[in-house]
Formats: sequence, structure tokens, C-alpha cells
Amino acid sequence: MDQLLRGREGELAVAVDTRVPGDPGAWALSSRIVGPSSTTVPGLASEDGTLVPVPTTAGPCDLRAQPEGPPERSGDICLDELNRLGYRQDVAYHPSSRFWPLQWFETGLYAALTLGLMGLCLWLVRRRQF
Repeated sequence: MDQLLRGREGELAVAVDTRVPGDPGAWALSSRIVGPSSTTVPGLASEDGTLVPVPTTAGPCDLRAQPEGPPERSGDICLDELNRLGYRQDVAYHPSSRFWPLQWFETGLYAALTLGLMGLCLWLVRRRQF
């Protein structure tokens, strides 16, 4: 979970970042917010944020309250509260170390299909009587 946004009706929206820490070249397949009961939190698309049902009128996620310290600390306090409540981001990804093995597997698959289709075409053409 990366950034906090305010929704249209005052609800809290969490913008998710699909980049994998420590592996900037990773290929993210899916990203979702998982709630305390290990179920996916329904919401908007990941680029718009996911709505999280957290009270925003009082407590650490009250965006009107001014926390002590730098202004960017208020978002960190709220993200800490979301962690405490059991919300987390679940990202499925392929690490960048698998890039070339996947490319070679795909190349081999297409080469095998091409050779198979070529063989079938040659067999059909040779079998046909003119």
C-alpha cells in the first residue's frame, strides 16, 4: 500500500503500487488489497485505489487532524493503522530472473507449433493428387 486518497463520499482510498521491493524488473500479474479476514477488499481498479472501510472522522486516519511532526507523517500513521487492523497488499508476480527462461520457453513452444503445422501442410500437399 503506497498512498492515501480521499474518495468522493469521504471514504478512504488506498493507492497500491505494483512494483516489487528489491526487484524493479519484476512482472506484476495481479495486485489486490486483502482485509483482516483474508478476503479481497472490493473496490476500484488498482490504479485508482481500493476503498478501505476505515473510520476517517476520528483516530489516526482522520485527515483533518494535524499530527505532530512533518505533514507527510500523517499518511504513514494512517498506513500503520491499516496494518494494525490487518489490511495488506497481495501481489502475484514473476521475478525478473525468470524473464529469459520464460522467453526461451515461449520461443520453443512457437517453434514446435510452426514445425508441426509445416509438417501437416507438407503431408497434405504431397497426399493430394493433381
